[in-house]
Amino acid sequence: MTTHILDPNRVNELEPSEGDERNKVMLSPFAIPRSVSVDFDGGRVSAIRFQYSGGEQGQGPEPLDARNDPEVVVRISMPTEKVLELTFSPPVRILDLTGVAERLETCAARILSKAKRLSYRMTASILPELARLTGDLPETA
Repeated sequence: MTTHILDPNRVNELEPSEGDERNKVMLSPFAIPRSVSVDFDGGRVSAIRFQYSGGEQGQGPEPLDARNDPEVVVRISMPTEKVLELTFSPPVRILDLTGVAERLETCAARILSKAKRLSYRMTASILPELARLTGDLPETA
């Protein structure tokens, strides 16, 4: 497992918001991950865990979508609906995280809960950054 402490300034730049200046919806500072842990299996990413200030209890896993290329399972916190973990079956190459980010954005558009939708979007913003940070790690073909 590799843990990355996220640069608060960079994460603030990635933070999603919705609405306009008069009716802006943003994440609470407690809903922004402070660090990310990556589990590797044979040089590929098998799971990503997001750590938040104050800790969180998760609920059962739910599939991100119906796709299985790879299957992505999401575990969220309750009642705050923060993304706590993504697991991949089969494990993915680091470069594949940008495709997972696109899938998260697509799914976020259909989520009614603002907290959960913004957490999916925040996670989607972090994955390409994580791929950049871990891109120098060896991968197997």
